[in-house]
Amino acid sequence: MTHDETRDYTDPTSEGNHPRYRTGRECIMPACKKEAGTAWSKYFCVKHSANFMRQVEAVRRRVQEQIEGVAK
Repeated sequence: MTHDETRDYTDPTSEGNHPRYRTGRECIMPACKKEAGTAWSKYFCVKHSANFMRQVEAVRRRVQEQIEGVAK
């Protein structure tokens, strides 16, 4: 998977959300009955995987900002 494809976690039709990644298990989020499995997480459905990846990206940006602030 290319770097550009990893940015498509919010697009249900992207390569990373292809059905071949499905695990046959339910998403681990309470009350979610959708099938889990994406290129980014085998534990979440497409919707919850996208939410998780947004949170990861937000943390990554904050850490990067802190590193850049220290480097100045």
